[in-house]
Formats: sequence, structure tokens, C-alpha cells
Amino acid sequence: MSAFVYRNWDGSQRLEPFDADDLLGAVADDLLGAVADDLLAGEDLEDVLSRLMRWGHPERLEGLQELLERLRDARRRNLERHQLNSVVDDIQKRLEDVVNTERSGIEERKQRPAPNEQLREAFDKMASEREQKLNELPDDPAGKIRELQQYEFIEPKAQEKFQEL
Repeated sequence: MSAFVYRNWDGSQRLEPFDADDLLGAVADDLLGAVADDLLAGEDLEDVLSRLMRWGHPERLEGLQELLERLRDARRRNLERHQLNSVVDDIQKRLEDVVNTERSGIEERKQRPAPNEQLREAFDKMASEREQKLNELPDDPAGKIRELQQYEFIEPKAQEKFQEL
């Protein structure tokens, strides 16, 4: 049988004040006890505090390593639950399609005859600069998108695909 009765708040309930010492008292006592034990054993205060920050207290406190492991597990579960990997893979494939479309557009235009030699030289120079920029795109999708936003497309189909993305 439970000693607690739950009901909607109507203003007649009485809340007992709580004290931070009550909440943190046991943890603080354990922590100070552990630090004192290590200091009495001849350890350096900086080493003791560093170890506590990194690994936590064995009985109560969670260390940074444990916290990082929990964060990694939570991230993995979220990725699995929301299947974000497949979304990122789709974006990566679409970006590759944009880049490949731009490359083939540049190659196609290189094969076309130019009205005069000056225009041919100007286009070849511009095409090699654009190809260099495409070669230097980052591997990650976010970096690739950021760079392509600044890129001046030669092939309209590639620009259209990028805008759709």
C-alpha cells in the first residue's frame, strides 16, 4: 500500500521546503571522504581531482569517460531509431550526382568548337579553375554543400539539381 496520494494541484497541498544540503549531503560526504583518503595516502591534490573528473567516484559519481560512453550509446541509438545514416547517404549520393553532372557538362563544352581562339583560351582557363574547385571539395556532405553554395556552375542541370537538394 502506497503512502502517497496523487491528485491535481488545487493550492491546498503543502510542499515541504528542501535544502541543498539534504540533496547533496550524501554525495558531498562521499566525495570529500574519497578525496581525504587519497590525500592521506600521499597523493597530490591535482592528481586526485583530475582522476575524479575523469573517472568519477567509484560509488556515486560518474566520470567523464562513463559520460562520454553514454553519449556515444545515445547517439548510436538515435541514429538507428531515426535512420539518419540513410538520409546522410542519400544526400551524399545526390551531391555526387551534382558534381558528376557539372564535370560532364564541362567536358561536353570543352569538345564544342569555339568561335575564336581567345574564347577557347578563356573557357579552357575557366573550366580548369572549376575542375580544380570540384577536385578540392571536402568529403563530408556539410562541407561539400557549403563549398557548392559559393561555386559558380557552368552546367545548368547541375545547378538545378543542387538547388533541388
